[in-house]
Amino acid sequence: MLPRVRPSPFAGRLAAVAALGLVLRAVYLYGPARHVVGIGDWWFYHWQPGLITGGHGFTDPWQVLASHAYRPSASHPPLYSILLSGLYLMGGHGALIQRSLGLVLGTITLVLVGLLGRRVGGERLGVVAALLYAVYPVLIAVDADLMSEVLYGPLIAGMLLAAFALYDRPTIRRAAILGAVVGLAALTRTEAVLFLPFLVLPVAWRAGPAPRNRTALAAVGALACVVVIAPWLIRNEVAFGRFVLISTNNQTVIAGANCAQTYHGVNMGGWDITCISRRTQDNEAAQAAIWQRQGLSYATHHLGRLPAVILIRELRVWDLWQPRRQARTFAEGQQTDVAQAGVAAFWLFAVLAVAGIIALRRRPPALLILLSPAVVVCVTTAIGYGVPRLRDSFDVALPVLTAAGVLDITHRLAARRRVPRRVAAGSRQPAL
Repeated sequence: MLPRVRPSPFAGRLAAVAALGLVLRAVYLYGPARHVVGIGDWWFYHWQPGLITGGHGFTDPWQVLASHAYRPSASHPPLYSILLSGLYLMGGHGALIQRSLGLVLGTITLVLVGLLGRRVGGERLGVVAALLYAVYPVLIAVDADLMSEVLYGPLIAGMLLAAFALYDRPTIRRAAILGAVVGLAALTRTEAVLFLPFLVLPVAWRAGPAPRNRTALAAVGALACVVVIAPWLIRNEVAFGRFVLISTNNQTVIAGANCAQTYHGVNMGGWDITCISRRTQDNEAAQAAIWQRQGLSYATHHLGRLPAVILIRELRVWDLWQPRRQARTFAEGQQTDVAQAGVAAFWLFAVLAVAGIIALRRRPPALLILLSPAVVVCVTTAIGYGVPRLRDSFDVALPVLTAAGVLDITHRLAARRRVPRRVAAGSRQPAL
């Protein structure tokens, strides 16, 4: 007779928190956010799956609407559109059904965040981190949106777990897994390639027992990332006749973030579509190169303004500049009241996360891994522009740091309460 296996208390608690997170996201999506559609990229991801499954490949929906021209496009990385195309083939044509996919992906991310927290500080920290993820308004809104962040979340959480796995046992296989996950994340949001220098390389270097081993681990991680994204790079070379690093949207960002409207006035540090000049090329990559040159030209001719602009970009991404206006104006596809509640929640989480960072200061590998998304966010923002949704990779790691802060604070408060009790008990002892 086989021995009876008792269920893990951690697994049960994490499952309960995951159920809570799923319910909260469903209530938000099918309630106040049901008819919220937003503007911008939201529509791209709604329309492109139909073009892909209809045999037109990765085509820009905006060009189809404007001129009925089915031209190749790499205006966004492909992975989220591929996932939505699978849903489209199963009948998921409506926007609400497409957004419902985020409920599943968000719940997966929640579980991964719980596992990440357990790896950092034990089961209690894992449960608290998962609970914070479940109730965090920023992520409730993100997980019910129709944007690439929906898929980016679980990939970021998986990538951070893979980084811990490599640090715990540095093997070639684990380095390849980490690099491959970084590649998948880059095929979802281009800036994820920055995790190669800011996560894969430092983790490999700290984990390897000798310089030769460290170099091998870093090289394998980078190679695995390149292998994952290579088919898309080859496709772009064939489609456009030139090299495109994952997405032409990067060039559009540079053009829209470097102009008079974003170097002065109320939109300083942001992105403005009116900065984009009229399209003159049918080849999307050729047109993107023109826009990039225009943006870089403006930046080089206004270098004196650039430090102030970069500062405002950074303040914007961390909700320290025009937070209410950004929540009401630039929360694409999100219900504005929840987006504004997310600002307040982020400030609270961030303050507690500082306590968590202090508590984890004696665990440099944990801070190296958990803070790598913050570094990537800052670099991406300095190069591009500032808006809170570009902070999504750090928002995934934030509940773990916040949970560490919460537990450290509660532990310290409990310890202070115990000291007076011990003193009082000692004072009541009879004299010898």
